[in-house]
This record gives sequence, structure tokens and C-alpha cells, in this order.
Amino acid sequence: KTQILTLLKNQIQKVNINSDSSSSSSQLDNSNCKINSIVFYHVRKTGGSTLRAILLSAALNHHLYSIFTDSEMIVQEPLKISTNLLLNLKYDIIMGHFSFNRNIHDKLTKNKPFLFTFLRDPVERIISDYFYYGFNGTIRQWAQMHSRPGINLITRWLTDYVDDNNIRAEDLLELAKMRLIQEFDFFGITERFDESLLMLSKLLCWKEEDIEYITYKVIVDKPIISIEDRAFILSLNMVDNELYQWAKKVFAFRLNQFIENHLLTRIEINNFTQLMRDKNDCLNSKQKSGGPGLSEHCLHFDSRRAHRQIKN
Repeated sequence: KTQILTLLKNQIQKVNINSDSSSSSSQLDNSNCKINSIVFYHVRKTGGSTLRAILLSAALNHHLYSIFTDSEMIVQEPLKISTNLLLNLKYDIIMGHFSFNRNIHDKLTKNKPFLFTFLRDPVERIISDYFYYGFNGTIRQWAQMHSRPGINLITRWLTDYVDDNNIRAEDLLELAKMRLIQEFDFFGITERFDESLLMLSKLLCWKEEDIEYITYKVIVDKPIISIEDRAFILSLNMVDNELYQWAKKVFAFRLNQFIENHLLTRIEINNFTQLMRDKNDCLNSKQKSGGPGLSEHCLHFDSRRAHRQIKN
């Protein structure tokens, strides 16, 4: 806990808070925490598609023009990476499905990159992956596949032991914890998505408008997974679950520190959550009706956004 607090204080010190007592929430001085490059480790089915859309949308506003994605890495790896290193090409943003390798990412980015990722309940992540890909088999068969969705995938990706089982579970877990604390600048929790986004925006010195989002790849009306099948999935991913339970506690502690240091308020969190709910409900109503979106949700969203612009 002490180590986490020290690292968090170092992050908070990078953010200059204007002492405006008349403001309901703290304002950030962007000049003191400019981020020159970002690396987003996208763990499958953790809300990453939505996050990538946010990054792409906000990139131009923050002069982040060159972007390297995993689609390039999949098609041309390792040739693409080797060529870029030889040519000394630098990117503003790197994002995608890849395991931890700070040495390569440091060489491919400008200055020291800001590293972040998101974690999700491993059972829910695997269930979501199963329905998304439409696997022609049982969910137990899917859960046992090593490559996809991957047993203890999050922990193995974070430690770069993707295809190596010759390491004790205890050592794997401790290495993943250490990496999240010492190597990553931030990690969010999918189940606390809006709070995670707001914390991330403060560390990046981005405005709330930069992190507005549309939910992507959400599967509705999923069949119910039995308690027995859930227990089976959990039994295969105990290391990921331990990491996730630990990460939730760390996240809650960090969030409290943000609030205590006046970087965030509960009102700000609630307002943003409601704004995003109205925005996505509005878009859904437009798609269903094929009309201009004059539903109650759209009116609520327009009203909230107008109120925020007036307030700012």
C-alpha cells in the first residue's frame, strides 16, 4: 500500500491543480503533464475497442498523429517491427493485442511512453469472448483452449509468458503485480469503466469531451451461463482471478486518492456516467427508429452536454 501511494503521489505531482475554490471540481494545467506518446495494451474483451476509438478520436486534439496498431503487427510482424527499428521510426500511439515488451515499445515511441491497460473479471471476459466469436462448441471447451481465449491470459500477457508454462503460478502472479505497479502508468477496471476513464483523462490532462464514448461490440441477450460452468472457468483461471481481485483493491485505493486530492469528485463521476448512458441510449434509439433521435434519451443528452459547456 505504501509503494502504491508513493507512485500515485508521483503521478499527482505531475498534475498542477489550480486552486480555484469557486470551482466544483479541480482544473488541470495541461502544460505540466503533456504526454508525448501512449502505449495501450489491449487485453481481449475488456472494453478495448471502445478505448481504441477514444484514443483515435482524441489523438488529433493532442497532436498525436502517428499511430501503430496491432493490425500492422499481425500482418507484418516481426518484419514490420524490425524494419521500424532499423529506420528509427517513432510513433505517438501504439495500441493493440500484444504481450508486454517495454524494450520494443520504448524504441518505437517518442520519449518515455505512457503505458496503460484495462483488467476485467476473468470469468466474464472469457464468457464474453466465447459469445463474440461464436465458437462452435461448449463454453468449457472454449475455456480450455490455450491460445484463445487463453488460460490466465491477462497474467501471461503482462509477464510475457504467453507460451511458457514453466513458471510457478505464485511467481507469475507476483511478477504481474509488480509490472502493473512499477511499469504501467495506469490500469483501469472494465467493471468501473467511467471512473477509470475519468482517472485516465486526469493523468493525460485530457478534457472530459476527449473521453466521451460509444460502446462497441456489446453483445445483448446472451444465454445464461450456469453456476457450474462459471466455476469451471474460474478453476482454470485462478491466477488471473487473484490478480483481478488484487487490482480492484488497488484501483479503489487510487480512486480514493484522486478524490482526496481533489482531482475528481463523486458528482463529476455520476454526471459523466449519466451523460454516457444518455448518449448511448440516444444512439440506440436513433438506430431503432431510423429517425433524427428525438427520444427522451437524446433530449437528456443534449441538455446535459449544453449544461456542461455553459459551466465550463
